[in-house]
Amino acid sequence: MRPLLGARNWTTGELHLLTVELAESLVEIHRIAASRGARLRTASPEDRPT
Repeated sequence: MRPLLGARNWTTGELHLLTVELAESLVEIHRIAASRGARLRTASPEDRPT
């Protein structure tokens, strides 16, 4: 991915859009991780995957 990003010149608009999309993705990742963590805390030890 880094060679792809570094191989061209980015406009400020493109960088802004990339930043917005990355921030939205991080919000979704955090939501999913929190949801999974909550389920793990409520599951009994024998229900947890090994």
